[in-house]
Amino acid sequence: MRSALYYPHTKIQSERLLKTALLFWDNLYVIVPWVGYQPLYDLPQANEAFSIVGRCHYPGDDEKKRAHDAVKDFLKRPLPQHFHILLLTTILTPTTCIHRNCFLTQSRCFTNAVCLRPWGVGICVPPLRLA
Repeated sequence: MRSALYYPHTKIQSERLLKTALLFWDNLYVIVPWVGYQPLYDLPQANEAFSIVGRCHYPGDDEKKRAHDAVKDFLKRPLPQHFHILLLTTILTPTTCIHRNCFLTQSRCFTNAVCLRPWGVGICVPPLRLA
């Protein structure tokens, strides 16, 4: 079974990608902020396409714990050289929001350590883009 993960949005932003997904993948997953969350599209065809190939994935506590442990381990080490290059060329706006439910409660302590900022009901992460 061929699957893909669409990140960081909870809704596929590209009609073209939805069409491609119908042809190439069995499942196209989006990470969602709660169980039962269902993205709604403006076009009925997009809703139908997502109902065929789209799958919502809410990270469970075990996944959140593994992510927490990985980030904690990462923050204890010096940044790899390619991160320094990316940080120098990062554009800080616009930001990408990650809903707070996608984190363990104790993971929210990382927000200052990795330059995440609280915003609304989520946490905003500046996208990494090369200039």
